[in-house]
Amino acid sequence: MKKTIGIIAALMAAGLLISGIVICVALADREEDPFPNRQHITMVIKDEFGKEWCELTEEENHKTIYVPFDGKSREFMAYAKFPDGNVAVLQGKNTIWTSYLSYTPVGGEIIYNFSSDVFQLGSYEIRFRTSDDNTEMYPYYGYLTVIVTNNAT
Repeated sequence: MKKTIGIIAALMAAGLLISGIVICVALADREEDPFPNRQHITMVIKDEFGKEWCELTEEENHKTIYVPFDGKSREFMAYAKFPDGNVAVLQGKNTIWTSYLSYTPVGGEIIYNFSSDVFQLGSYEIRFRTSDDNTEMYPYYGYLTVIVTNNAT
């Protein structure tokens, strides 16, 4: 009887030891979130005059805006709007980058290499993106089509 109890106790101790090791290994392998403070933000698109044109979200990341031809040269940039309503320009690795992808003049062919100024009649494709290692916001791409027209609609 003592021998049976000793065997059962040894098996239970071995089982507990193995369970403890398995749990420790599982917890050690579990990857911690390297960016625990990331938030789902909205990109607020403004020109250098401070006029807000639209907002891009992770769910609705493409918009088309119509800009009246008024002879002004515009550059667009994205501000980060946080869930609490705070709007900020992110810097460093958290920057929202702007890429001017293409310009199509009225009745013309697509031009991929142009300056970042939006001022002539036609259509511009602009992309806003964040880095994968952004610590402030979950990364995503936003796309903006800007149509410069004689008649704003």
